[in-house]
Amino acid sequence: MLVLAGHYSERKAVIMKNIDGGTSDRIYNHVLVAGIDCYPCKVTSAVGKKKSAKKSKIKSSVKVYHASQLRPTKYSVDNPLDKDVVNEDVFREPVLKCKAQRETKTDGSPKSLERNRFVLNIRVEERQQILNL
Repeated sequence: MLVLAGHYSERKAVIMKNIDGGTSDRIYNHVLVAGIDCYPCKVTSAVGKKKSAKKSKIKSSVKVYHASQLRPTKYSVDNPLDKDVVNEDVFREPVLKCKAQRETKTDGSPKSLERNRFVLNIRVEERQQILNL
């Protein structure tokens, strides 16, 4: 999914749970989403080990969005996240939210980035096509 509105617009995310009928807190259709808050920066060979490790970090986020603020894409994620950890209860306690963000975070290693290529590499042209639909 691609987030269309708000502070996290044009960020990639994965739907964890879709709530169609709404709840007592949110009476509209909403979606629980796990996504990327901060992407890794470009690292060159001139950069040292400490700085390259810092630039390669990925910050994750767990949020609830209105269903109209998301755009589906053709990409999917192979490794599913633990739905027992990432659920609606994460917003009731900060400890659970931190645990859920740790669960969704990829470590930045080439192997994990290769598995989650969809999340990191959507070309600008594809992004513009998705937004213009």
